[in-house]
Amino acid sequence: MEVAELQAAMERAWGGLEHRHNGYPRAIDKLLARIDLWLDGEDAVFIEFGWDEARADGSTAFSVSESDRMWVTVLTERFALRVVIGRQPDSAYLGSVRDWTLVERRKLVELEPLMSGNEWERGLRFRVRFEGLAETLEMPSSWDSTSSVGDDRAFFRSLRDDLYAE
Repeated sequence: MEVAELQAAMERAWGGLEHRHNGYPRAIDKLLARIDLWLDGEDAVFIEFGWDEARADGSTAFSVSESDRMWVTVLTERFALRVVIGRQPDSAYLGSVRDWTLVERRKLVELEPLMSGNEWERGLRFRVRFEGLAETLEMPSSWDSTSSVGDDRAFFRSLRDDLYAE
């Protein structure tokens, strides 16, 4: 995996941090370097950087800079990585890593296509759960996601094969 690939995915989702604070928080470079180190030599099949709209105080964040929880999900051919970052809304600082979990993809225990109405035309989304990850994930997280998947059917087949591998 290339740092440039991570950087591009981060900029698509977290671009509001740069514009809000005259450059990205310095901790982002460290985060990207740490992800790159752990997944060195792996080819990414799914990368998504995101943030939660719901804030801990019950209010709604309308941009990444207002959010108090940001996250990264990366799947390679062998691994699933989930990073959750807590932060002070409207702060120039990235915040602290609350959770850093790397599991083997063969630890997949749930795979469910998400279907409603004519959304199939927009591509596939699915719910996944890995043994060892604290939360069930939706991939991509929304229809408006900035994730990089490539061929979503091939990605689904690869997850299906992980789920039913012997």
